[in-house]
Amino acid sequence: SPDFWDARAGGQVDGARALRQPGSALKPFTYGLALQSGAYTPASILPDLNLQIIEAGGAFSPENYDKTFHGPVPLREALASSFNVPAVRLVREMGPERLLGLLRQSGFASLDRPAGHYGVGLTLGNGEIHMTELARAYAGLARGGTLPPLHTVRRVVTATGDTLRPALTPPQPMGLSPAVAYALVDILSDPEAREPGFGRGGPLELPFPVAVKTGTSKDYRDNWA
Repeated sequence: SPDFWDARAGGQVDGARALRQPGSALKPFTYGLALQSGAYTPASILPDLNLQIIEAGGAFSPENYDKTFHGPVPLREALASSFNVPAVRLVREMGPERLLGLLRQSGFASLDRPAGHYGVGLTLGNGEIHMTELARAYAGLARGGTLPPLHTVRRVVTATGDTLRPALTPPQPMGLSPAVAYALVDILSDPEAREPGFGRGGPLELPFPVAVKTGTSKDYRDNWA
């Protein structure tokens, strides 16, 4: 916030704990579910073609960020370039219930509605989460599919000078094998696979290996990286 004391600008809203839509930042978990099933590899070809989805809330046709379709694309390119249509096709095939189960196992406790509430739009980030949940889940991907504990307090010093340390919780599995987590990190650090969606030489391409994923919420309200 530009000013903590400016109530009109939401000065005292805690962005780390506020519920916000993550957009495409949830897509890696859809692809992780597909890779975990054994039916897909990073080289599998996915159709990025016009698609109409019929759900309880009505029918809609997902669009890509660039408003175009790219035809048959490798899974690696579809994820790295953040194409929407292949991700929606995958979650429609596997079912939003399975994706929601993986996301909850990956620490997204804020996604507390039934799978039918989100539908296939869950892969596009139509649910609301905490920033801390997203950071922790991505840390889990970087750690080979092991979700690290979230420590908000390192120690407390009492008025008498005693130091109190909170109990440390052990890491927990997030439902993805080390091989799948490695594949996701490898895809998200591939600038050539990202090129069709983002081009080359942009802010996502750094002089050292880095896995990166963006997310844009509905009506471009929030941008994540």
